[in-house]
Amino acid sequence: MKTWRRLPVDIQHEIIKRYPQDGPMSLAREFDVTETSLARAIQRLGVKYEPKDQTPTISLLTRLLKYGVQARDAQSDREAEDLLGQGYDVYIGLDHISLNTHARQMPDEIEVATEKDYIKLGVISDTHFGSRHQQPTPLKRFMDSHDVDYWLHCGDIVQGVRMYRGWEVEAHLHTADLQREAACELYPRTGKPTYIISGNHDQSFLKGTGYNIVQSIASERDDITFLGNSGAFLTIGGVRIYIWHPAGGSAYAKSFKMQKQIEGFSGGLKPDIVIAGHWHFYNATLHRNVHGFNVPCWQAQTPYELERSLYPDIGGLIIEVWRENNSLKRIRHEYWPVWVPREADY
Repeated sequence: MKTWRRLPVDIQHEIIKRYPQDGPMSLAREFDVTETSLARAIQRLGVKYEPKDQTPTISLLTRLLKYGVQARDAQSDREAEDLLGQGYDVYIGLDHISLNTHARQMPDEIEVATEKDYIKLGVISDTHFGSRHQQPTPLKRFMDSHDVDYWLHCGDIVQGVRMYRGWEVEAHLHTADLQREAACELYPRTGKPTYIISGNHDQSFLKGTGYNIVQSIASERDDITFLGNSGAFLTIGGVRIYIWHPAGGSAYAKSFKMQKQIEGFSGGLKPDIVIAGHWHFYNATLHRNVHGFNVPCWQAQTPYELERSLYPDIGGLIIEVWRENNSLKRIRHEYWPVWVPREADY
């Protein structure tokens, strides 16, 4: 089956025209395109699936949460498409429908074409919108002051729910709807595209109900593209980047887990650059000819971090890339820190 990017332009226009009534499932079958790539592409355009004979989706969602799978029939197919349009991670198989309540998957591979020999990337991570310690004001100042070609976000755009004991005290927004609205409003609009993955805080909603909040945010913002959960490969003009939100705590040596991840790539699949969020610190390393960057966060120190003797690096990275013969020739980066975080920036 083809992906959305490989469809002829006239076919794409036909699908966009018919999408509000026909939905992703029937159009994917008709035009032999993967449902996931079709749905994501349409969501980025802001087109909604609104069939005239809409049926309630709560019944299917309840059955999926209780039993795990549901047999396919005409009604469950319609309800599944409605859930997909609302941001739920629904898998539609040949004879069954299931709800993805975990983030484990092989990384997606996304390609962005460009003829530019010089590419400027802005890299951010862990914005944690909904946290009492979020830093949207310095984030906006940073993003507005840099004219980049692309923004890359390494996950945890929102604070999430039930992450650890006492999480509710550290949050000022406690529901998926409120955190989604905050992210859509507070994430700066720079006129340049953002490519984003989900992190473990984002996935707290996914694990509870199958709701993919990052995919939902991307459907509301035409400048944000959702790449996948926890990790994705993004190739820009032949330069291969792995955007990663790892699991677990950091090692004593900051570069250790980055080096282990780089060692895990097979020779033919190695990226040129790895950028990783999650650990809230900055570090740069070169291993196996792969440039690895741990990306700082946009959240001031939390009680959870203070209790564990951790202090976050706050800020973003600017990475400059020079291309030659459709591959990486030279790279340079700069860390832009925030030394004094704002209090009560919400």
